[in-house]
Amino acid sequence: MELKKSNAAVNPYFLLCISILAIAISSIMIKSSNTPPSVAGMYRLYITVLIMLPFVSWKKLKLIRLTKYDCIFVLSAGFFLGLHFLFGWILYPIPR
Repeated sequence: MELKKSNAAVNPYFLLCISILAIAISSIMIKSSNTPPSVAGMYRLYITVLIMLPFVSWKKLKLIRLTKYDCIFVLSAGFFLGLHFLFGWILYPIPR
């Protein structure tokens, strides 16, 4: 099996390390904060976007054309992520 060299602007392993680090420290940050779960979930997603934004390849992003199926898929993924935060964090919060 031969591995092909990636033409990504950033090494994918670097992004994977950032993701693992973010997951590892997220529970510590949430336990130590006094914010409501819905606000903590919003901040987690917002900070993740800010961290990952410099690694976006804008040239490749302009070439992407989403079909109707892709748009429905992306919107349903966001909807289910919202349900995850609603049922996992707001209705059944982590005991402090």
